[in-house]
Amino acid sequence: MLQEGYRQRLIPTVKKTRRPGDPPALIAAAGKIRNEPGWYPCHQDIRNIIESVLAWKSKFPFEYQGSSAPSPL
Repeated sequence: MLQEGYRQRLIPTVKKTRRPGDPPALIAAAGKIRNEPGWYPCHQDIRNIIESVLAWKSKFPFEYQGSSAPSPL
């Protein structure tokens, strides 16, 4: 289980082996791109990031759920 800090509840998780093409590790750091002129992260606080995700999921409930809803792309 993964602890979701913002909502203080447990999120069920399933650990599986990597799929073909999956990288062995993912590491994200915004330090290098912050040196790019004009770029900055829209959300820096984890609470703001979670709020943004929840708002997006409310606005687009069929995305990433395997539904037959038409893709906007």
